[in-house]
Parts: sequence; structure tokens; C-alpha cells
Amino acid sequence: MGSLNRLKQNIVTNAKNIPGWSAKRKIVAFISDDWGDLRIHSKKEYAQLVKKGIPVDRSLHTQVESLATEKDLYDLFEVLSSVKDRNGRYAAISPFTIMANPDFKKIEESGFEEYFHKPFTDTLIERDGDSRTIDAWKKGIEEGLFLPEMHGKEHISVPIWMRKLQSGDEMYRFCFKHRFAHYSELSMAYPIVATYFYENEEDFQIINNGIGKGINLFEKTFDYRPAAFNPPNAIFHPRFYGALKSSGIRNLDTSHIRSEPDGNGECVRKRYRFGEVSKEGLVHFISNCAFEPVKENPDVIEATLKQVQAAFRWNKPALINTHRINYVTGYGNYTRDKNLSALKKLLGEILSNWPDAEFMGVGEFCEFMNSTLKRSR
Repeated sequence: MGSLNRLKQNIVTNAKNIPGWSAKRKIVAFISDDWGDLRIHSKKEYAQLVKKGIPVDRSLHTQVESLATEKDLYDLFEVLSSVKDRNGRYAAISPFTIMANPDFKKIEESGFEEYFHKPFTDTLIERDGDSRTIDAWKKGIEEGLFLPEMHGKEHISVPIWMRKLQSGDEMYRFCFKHRFAHYSELSMAYPIVATYFYENEEDFQIINNGIGKGINLFEKTFDYRPAAFNPPNAIFHPRFYGALKSSGIRNLDTSHIRSEPDGNGECVRKRYRFGEVSKEGLVHFISNCAFEPVKENPDVIEATLKQVQAAFRWNKPALINTHRINYVTGYGNYTRDKNLSALKKLLGEILSNWPDAEFMGVGEFCEFMNSTLKRSR
């Protein structure tokens, strides 16, 4: 990266941390998207998709990513519990979870007239033959290492996907046959994986009605309701806030510049800041750091530490985005062990550079942020 690009990146890194709520405590929370989402069901189906020209071999999310195994989870827990902050707290990751995936069999049986979903936990039991991986999720929650929050009911825009299937589109039907719901035509303005993108009022109503169902499924699975939500692909509209509020969500993870559907097939962009409160009372917070070692950037730890430094400089928490893909075996994630080693090193470097850093789950961070906002009102 040239000096000019480094300067621009440094300006952006600092600028997004300046406005809005602040607190002097050096809070570190890891936000990890896409847990529960299942894109590729088998190596055989992956090969058929590639043969057809579906570019699943060009994205890490389809090359290697899959539902976590029991071993994936316990290996991650081992890294998180290898460090303690000044309060004696282990590091924690909050997996922002997709609660369900399409039930291809039932959709086909309906003649593509109705959408059906299958909880990701059902798919885990079908894969493992027992509840061992689900038990590992629960163990992580009990030990304060793995603290789920809400990402969405599914990781596709259901009404748009169903419309493509109902039209008889050859490529979508081929992908459906091989249980791949995440295909997007190059001509589409926004990808099918943008769960909360809608093209018209009917789309909006279908998606809006699914919010509460997804959160109820979250509670049924984890025995508590989520404190925070972040939308797949960072596309979301305040029109959905009412459904979130009525389901108990009080906090939104958002980009400092977010794309919002206009209902006519496009999006407008809106800027947000830490601690911004909507008219419904929902509090926004900004993911301001990233750690993605799966991309094999040799400077990934240094880059993340610079982002943490910028966050602390402006009295912001370090909210570190690190996708599931870094930590799951999938169908050939040959860098997984290296990614875990990089995470362990990052955690050690954070404590070495900032001995007063505090590890929190996202829900705990939101509770702290909300309490300080109430005092300042």
C-alpha cells in the first residue's frame, strides 16, 4: 500500500470514531457474522455448481465456509480462554447468528408457491446424528466465551429469491436443485444474500413479518432474547425498527455509512454515529475494527491493532468484526489453524499494549453503553 493510500486509510479509521457517544473504558468486543448460515451442503453439489459456471469457487464464503463442527467450537474456545483481562475475564466472541436456512424439500413440494425454513440446529442434528455441536454452543454460552446475538432469520432476501424461483429462471432452479440459495445474477443491483433488501411494499411486509419469527426462534434455541442485531450485508431500513423493538431488540450494529432500500430497487446511503438513538429508542453502535486472517494478509494483526488504537484514541470501544469463515473447517479451510494462532497473538498484543483493556460480549457492551446514555439524557 502506498503512502497516500495509508494516509487515506488512517484518516477514515480515525474519522469514523470521532462523532457520537464515547467512554474512557477500553472495551474490546468481537463481532462475528454468519454463524448458522449454510451455503454449500456437500462437495458433490459444490462441484456441480462450479461445472455449471456458478462462481462459488470465487468467494471464500462458498469455497470453504460451512456450519461449525464441535471441534471448531472447542478449538476457538481454547484460544479465547487462553487470556484474561485485568478483571479476570476471558476474551469472548459474539456470534451474530442466522437462525434458519431454506427447507428445499418442502419448498419444492409446494410447487415453489410457499417458503419454508429449517432451523440451523435441525441441520446440525441431521449432520452429526446427535446434539454434540449444539451442546458445544451451549457450553460456550455458559462459560462466557461464545455469546450469540441476532443476524437474521435467514441470509437471503426471501421474497426476491422466491420470485426468481417462481419465474422458472433456469439458473435459479439449477442452484435450487443443488440446495444453493445464495446465487445472484451479475445484473442485480444488490445480492440475494442481503436479507433486508426489498424491491416493493409486498417484499417489505414479508421480510418485516419474519423479524419477530426469527427472534422467537433465537430465544427458543438459546433460552434468552438477543440484545443486539446487525443486518447481513449492512443493508437495512429504519422501517424495520418497529419490529425489532417489539421483539425486544434495543441495539443495532451498523456501518457508519449504511445502505437503506428505497422500495424501488435501489438504496440510499445514510450516516450513523455511536450512540445515535432512533425515535423508537433503538441505540446504534459502529463496528470500527476488523480482523480477517482468512484473507491471508501478512499485516492483519498490525492493521487490527492500529484500528484498536484509533478507537481508544477517541474514547470508543474496539468492536472487532471477524467473520465465522476464519474459524470453521468447512470443505477445505486450510488456514483455520493459522487463523486461530493469529487470533491468540492478537489477544496477547491487545493486553500487552493496553493492560487496562476489558473483554466483553456485545450484549454486555450494549448494557454498559445504554446505562451511560440514560445518565446523560
